Amino acid sequence: MIFYIFGIKKPIAPLFSLQVAERTLRDAGYNVFDPASNGKITVAASHDGLGIMVTVLALDADGGTATTINAFCTAPASGEVARITAEALFNNINHAMNPSGQVHIPRLPQL
Repeated sequence: MIFYIFGIKKPIAPLFSLQVAERTLRDAGYNVFDPASNGKITVAASHDGLGIMVTVLALDADGGTATTINAFCTAPASGEVARITAEALFNNINHAMNPSGQVHIPRLPQL
């Protein structure tokens, strides 16, 4: 098994972090089986064809959100895609707000 773990703390709401993660995963062709919603702290998705599972956990942390991203895969050939997915989630959450305060959600390339 191959896994990648990323963490980030941002001054954004936990739900917003999860919504960015969900949108990124859906746009990349993942099956989101645990979607974001009010009161939840996780988003989870899988890509059955590649044997990848991704979980995102977002918790309140000192006026912002602490988010962890975990990407796991069972097929060594999918390891690079799992890494790219985890990095894309990290980058999308990290850069979800531009300086003018407008929401910008970059897209992960289709797999």
